Amino acid sequence: MSGAPRNHEGRKNVSRDPGAIEYLFPLDAPRPTAMAHVPALGLREDDWLYAGDTELSATTPMLIVRAGRDGALDPAFGEQSQGSVVAYLDLAGGVLAGLISRPGGGVIAVVRTNINYPLEAGLVGLTASGELDSSFGDGSGKIIHPIPGPPATDVAAPHRSGCAERGAFVVHGAVASASAPADERFYCLIASPGPYYALLRCLPNGRLDPTFADGGCKTEGDWFDNEWGAYDMVAHPDGRVTLVGVFVDHENPRRVALWRLHADGSLDTTFGDGGRAFFEADAMDLDGDTFVAMDLVGLELLSNGDLVACGNVEATTPTGARRRFGVVGCFDSSGAPLASFHGGKFALLKRIDDDVGFVDVGIQRGGESGDRIVVGGVIGTYDERNILVARFATTGRLDGTFGNDGIVKVSGGFGPVNRMTTLFVDAAGKILGAGAGGPDNTVGRMTSFVFQMST
Repeated sequence: MSGAPRNHEGRKNVSRDPGAIEYLFPLDAPRPTAMAHVPALGLREDDWLYAGDTELSATTPMLIVRAGRDGALDPAFGEQSQGSVVAYLDLAGGVLAGLISRPGGGVIAVVRTNINYPLEAGLVGLTASGELDSSFGDGSGKIIHPIPGPPATDVAAPHRSGCAERGAFVVHGAVASASAPADERFYCLIASPGPYYALLRCLPNGRLDPTFADGGCKTEGDWFDNEWGAYDMVAHPDGRVTLVGVFVDHENPRRVALWRLHADGSLDTTFGDGGRAFFEADAMDLDGDTFVAMDLVGLELLSNGDLVACGNVEATTPTGARRRFGVVGCFDSSGAPLASFHGGKFALLKRIDDDVGFVDVGIQRGGESGDRIVVGGVIGTYDERNILVARFATTGRLDGTFGNDGIVKVSGGFGPVNRMTTLFVDAAGKILGAGAGGPDNTVGRMTSFVFQMST
């Protein structure tokens, strides 16, 4: 990877109606056909944002830009005042998992391998000016953490990462989260649909925190009879972590789960039933459809400490057609469904002619109406789909003041096939998202983009 992205001001919309697109700009890469097109975002306390993506190669080149909300690159970041940095990591086929803003203006890039076995995580620490931070990692500004997993004696081939597309919907690959601002430690979830996941807690210099789990790394799961997958996490102010994912033991139906860990990595048995809360078909009303499977892939904390999760449900109609619906659920701090949200059931978003799936969730906090839940995903078919952003009240009802009866469809303008990778809500309530679009599902023909919506 060489060269630099163009300095874009992107599309600008003067409308300030709730859900209106205020800005949309492409994440221009020097070699777009080689990119993974799984863009990540990181927000700073000011109006600058970090955005990035990786190139699928043996050394995982990554492009990281610092830009204004309108896409104009920050000349104070990167070489030759370009507003961008290209860094390399000796991690084959890596996908950018997250961007974590650092105190003082720098950023940490979290990268994971694009297979689920074996797992590896790589971190790159950049200063506010975009230089590799020699105090980070192994002294080069980088560090790679091999992750132990269950023995693979019966496994013939690597399992592909959960960040790849499943049908018409993108499921999270990996996420990263700052956890303890007072001491700048941070968690990284190296997400996976199974057979195991990995949760790292790192010191500010990127090295593993030896006070967490087994030397800084928590793994859970085994082959065939005790498989655990994790898709997203939230870090609590006291250092505890709640995760959302799936459990498969091959004797019972595949089950979606929430579970919580103490700050030392041990299971918090006060949560759910002995530390875990499981959810199956009886957690929702399908109105005559038959439950097939569910994934919860996004997780966030409400202001009062309650939890909200999103994902998708697969079902068959009475005529035998296979459908997919978006799903949102709210839970109290112990993992029990909130009766105040949709009567204690998951809320479903259905469309007659389109499949719907959510991939991420954010919270617009406070105000006269209280917290509002913002979910992002996709709507449409495999060959023609848009990004979907929906806003719910904490009662489980769509917010009719947002977009078109609570939902907004977003197209990057690069073709009929669009997908979403991440969603953020900033301190002012602005909704930011990243995704990719193109003429078809060929990754190399897509263009990654970033957008901002009004409150």
